[in-house]
This record gives sequence, structure tokens and C-alpha cells, in this order.
Amino acid sequence: MDRKRRFKRTLGSRNRTGLLVCASVFCAIGAPQGLGTGVIAGVVADRESGSPVRKAIVTLTLEGTPRRWATARTDSSGRFTFEDLPAGKYNLRATKAGEGTAVYGANSVRGLGDLLRLGEGEKRGGITLRLIRLASVSGHVYDSDGAPLPGVAVTLLGQTRNLGEPVLVNYRQIVSDDRGEYRMGNVDPGRYYVRAAPQPLWRFAGAAIPVHEILVEQYYGGARDRKDAATVVIHDGESLSNIDIRLASEPAVDIQGQIAGVPEPIPPPQGQQAAAPSVGLVVAGSFGPGIQVQINPLDGGPQGASSVAAMPPDYRFQYSALPAGRYRISAQHQWGKKAYGASQVFDLRPGSNDIQLTLEPAIEIQGTLRTEGHAPPAESPTATTRQNIPGNGFRVQLTRPGQAVPQYQALPQYNVSAPVGADGRFTLSQVLPGEWALAVTPIPPGFLKSAQFGDRDIRFTTFEVGPASGDTPLNIVLSMSTARIEGEAQAEVSDSKRAGIVLAPVGAYHNLARFYYGAAADDEGKFKVEGIAPGQYKIFALEKMTPAAFRNPEAVDRLGELGETGEAVELAEGATLHALPKLIPANRAAKALE
Repeated sequence: MDRKRRFKRTLGSRNRTGLLVCASVFCAIGAPQGLGTGVIAGVVADRESGSPVRKAIVTLTLEGTPRRWATARTDSSGRFTFEDLPAGKYNLRATKAGEGTAVYGANSVRGLGDLLRLGEGEKRGGITLRLIRLASVSGHVYDSDGAPLPGVAVTLLGQTRNLGEPVLVNYRQIVSDDRGEYRMGNVDPGRYYVRAAPQPLWRFAGAAIPVHEILVEQYYGGARDRKDAATVVIHDGESLSNIDIRLASEPAVDIQGQIAGVPEPIPPPQGQQAAAPSVGLVVAGSFGPGIQVQINPLDGGPQGASSVAAMPPDYRFQYSALPAGRYRISAQHQWGKKAYGASQVFDLRPGSNDIQLTLEPAIEIQGTLRTEGHAPPAESPTATTRQNIPGNGFRVQLTRPGQAVPQYQALPQYNVSAPVGADGRFTLSQVLPGEWALAVTPIPPGFLKSAQFGDRDIRFTTFEVGPASGDTPLNIVLSMSTARIEGEAQAEVSDSKRAGIVLAPVGAYHNLARFYYGAAADDEGKFKVEGIAPGQYKIFALEKMTPAAFRNPEAVDRLGELGETGEAVELAEGATLHALPKLIPANRAAKALE
């Protein structure tokens, strides 16, 4: 009986007793390699107490192409075993949901672990993976008089980039209890904002009791605006407490307006009833024959994000008890098969806030998508089976930037897409007036070389669509001629050159997250980064640090402030470059994340 068959039989029996091993590992994933006779065994233990961690999932990954892996679950003593292993270099890590992560050879969840070398037939036992517990954040929410506030949404937010602009994304959220207390667990290390926001009052037209003051959202540090807010830095396993927030009161602001340009109903054929207009969201989930009006704060905050309805016959609308700020207000209407819409940005301040929105018909945008160059070779880990043929599975998509109400994202007024035909042509139908952003899906093994909406480059920016945009063509070019960089990290004194490699764009693309690339160098410092868009970059080698935490302009800028400027490189389309970046010590690199 051959070893593969014995491996599979062993796999089946071990599954029934609690050891879970991926059946496609070491004997499949399309690889002709056979199994070996090596063994890796050990225990998962808590880093602080040393007690065994049961039911942790341990993952063993064999370096190489294609990459192969296996998983096991620890027993009641925290032990695990992998058998029938071929010789090679392995990554070894363990996770337990809601508790923490352990990486072989790493002292932090953001650390890059050591590679475990296994010789032919070698048996490596006595390995200990030390589980690093996840962090927690806790505190209180008070009103302007210092009284505890229950029922307030407290959000932990991370910063990312959208079209180069800094934006906050929700990481964790919880509601304060009846004592105004909150606690969020299972938090990864990093830099965060903490925001508290009272529940919206949902004051619609006809509210009987006027509201003069409202509590408004606040960030930790006493700021109303993210730009003035303090950040909190959370370390591995830390229990960060006393992150208290006091909400402030502000005058409530009302908005009212009217929808103009509502089309006349189309007379039905003789003997048939007229079709009803589309319905708009009114209140408490009920529906009525109105025009939907969407109000979104441009800073992405939760307060004020809502829909109301402008009701016939005069199609007026009102929304009460909003906080002052900058908003986008949009109206959508569907009559038969034709969509209508209007959109504008306004500053909401105490005083007169009377707005008129004039509906315009949705337009049709026609365009072409063309591909250039060649995809990576088949043996590359980044290669796909997609052929370089226009229209082979691509979709062109337009999305509304910065919409604050996720449940509306799938609606056509917020998301329009179209397949690309075999001839490279596409048609985006029912595109409403207002601000849009472009995307091409799925992401190809290349880069967006150009996207011209008429004479405007819209690759990395939002753009406005109006009634006159229907004659404007949208022409897109994707290039598969990406660059590659290979090299070896250079260290003066180091037992290992294991490093995270980060490629950061220089110049106009510095703030665009899509132009940041990363890879891991092995313990000899050798690395390869593929699929790179042409341009100017700086390359960094970060000793035993995962590259993911540094693939953003903030971390790279902080490296620069520490005097670590990286090695400048310039890559042309399809080029291959050799680089020898200097190894930045782990303790120095970690300061850029604090």
C-alpha cells in the first residue's frame, strides 16, 4: 500500500478522534509531490500562565509553489501532531477563536514567525506555541452633565484609505449598558479611534414636540471631528480601561425642502389602470407613495443617516433634530422603467435650511474595456486562469462613495454594474445624477492603466454625473504587464534575515492603498514581489514584522520620521528589478506602529 493511501486512511481515523487535517494537503492541490516521513509535534500554551490551550486550530504551511498546508486541533492537553511530512520549510501558527493567536518564533501577532526547517524523515517534537491573548477596551459614556448614558453606540474604528483620502471603518461596536459602561473584547493590536454616538431621534415631518437640543457624537479626546480626535494605541493582550467619553449638547437643526421636476404619469392604455409610482421609505419600515430622500453626513458618522419621503401632491419633505454638519442629500424616483434622481451637497447650520431638489432622468453610459500585455506565467502564485481577452468575466461597476447606510448599498441608486461583452463594450443603464466612483471587478492580475470619462481621468477619484453626461464615453484600459522585484535583505548583524518586505509608492500615488505591495522574505532574506504597477517606489525590509501592518501611508511616513527612508526604485511595465534593501531592526520598525 503506498504512503498516500495510508495517509488518507490515517486522516479519516484521526478526524473521528478530534485531529482535523485538510485532506488536500501534502497529497493533492494538483501537485505531484509525494508525502514524506517527517513529524512535527508540540503544544499550544498560554503565553502568560503557561497553561495548555485546548481546541486551538494549528495550521502548518509548507513553503513553495503551490503552497500546501494541513490543520490540526489540539487535544485536552494542548498537544498537536503532524505526520507523513515531506522535507522543507514550514510556517506554524495556532489560533483560538475569541482568545488569541500564536506564531512559531514570534513574540507579537504582528511579528513574522520563524520558518521551521524539516529534513527528510526528521521528527521535530517539543515545540511550544505561546498563545498571545487578544486585547480589550473599556470605559464609560456620560452626558454633558456627567450622568451615565445607557444605550449609546460605542465604536472602535480603524483608519484606511478610499481613493487616497483617509476614512474610518468600523472594527468593533457595542452599546453602553444601564450604567453607561462598555467593553469590547477580541481586539487586535493597532491604532484606533473610539467614537460614541447617541441613537438618532428619527424626527419626521409632523413631529408634535419640537426638539431644541440634542446630544451629538463625540470621539475619545473630546473632539466632534475625527481630524481633532485622539487615537488609542492597543498592544498585544492589553486590557485598556478608562476610555471615557462625554457627549456634548448642541442646538438641533431642521431641514425642509421640496422635490421639483416630478414627471407626469404616463397615461395607461385604454381600459387599464395607471401604474403606481415607486414607493419611498417613510417611517418605522412602513411604505407609502412618496419619493425617497436620502440624507448622508459626508464624514461617514451614524447620526443623520436616514431616508424620508416627499409626499404628493407638493412633494415636500422635512427632517428634524439633526446635528449641524456637511451632508449630501439625494432623491430617487422610479416611474415605470425610467429612473429619476437629484443630488447635492450642503452645509446644515441653525437657521434657514430650505432645499429644492430637481429630478433629472437617469442616463446611460456606454464604454469600452481593453486589455494590454500578458498575465503572469502560470507557475506564479499570483497567476490566474483568466485569459487576456476583453470581456472575459469582467464587470464595470459604479458605486456611491461614502454612503452611510449599508442596507441600501445593493439598491440600483447606489450601485450600478454591467458585464463587459466579448467585443470589450459595456453599457451602464439607469445611472442617476450625482457623485460616483469607478471599479472593475474581479481584480485582474494587472493594473488599471487608464479610465477616461470623456477627457477626465477617473481612475482614482470620484466624478459627477449629470443630464449632459449621457453622450460622454467611458474608456478603460487594463494592463497585464506588471513588474517584478526580487532581492535579498541586507543585515549587518542578525541570526536571521527573515523580514516583511513593503513596497510603498512615491509621489502622486503615495496615499493610494492599492499601490502598496508586500511579501515575506525567508530566513536568508530572499524575497520576490510580483504584480506591481509601474512607477516610483521605496522598498523597506522590516525584521520579523508582517508586511500587512505597514502597507499604508501612515506607517511608511512614521518610518520616515524615524530616519528609515527605504531604498528608492523605479519600475517600468513588465520590468524585473533586483534590490538589496537594508534590514530595519524589529524594535525600530515597531515604533512606527505606536
